[in-house]
Amino acid sequence: MLRFLTTIKWFRNKVLKLFLYFLEENMKIDSRNESLRFGYLQTKIRLIYLLSKYKFKLHSWTPVPLAFSERSFILTPKSGVYLTIEPR
Repeated sequence: MLRFLTTIKWFRNKVLKLFLYFLEENMKIDSRNESLRFGYLQTKIRLIYLLSKYKFKLHSWTPVPLAFSERSFILTPKSGVYLTIEPR
């Protein structure tokens, strides 16, 4: 099992050196989550911008109270949520 894990580690290092054109000092830094954190930051900034410039209201097509789907693993409404977007 240990030999298998070292082989995987060796292969991972070779693939990283072949396909990622980073400098050698950057290869020592494990930065797999930086792009994910940057994406979250961009999403938060865009959401703040949209909420500051527009009003979001429920459209009359949206049923109140919402009925949720039993089939979905994630909490989702059966008939969808319709919004009206108005500039402030």
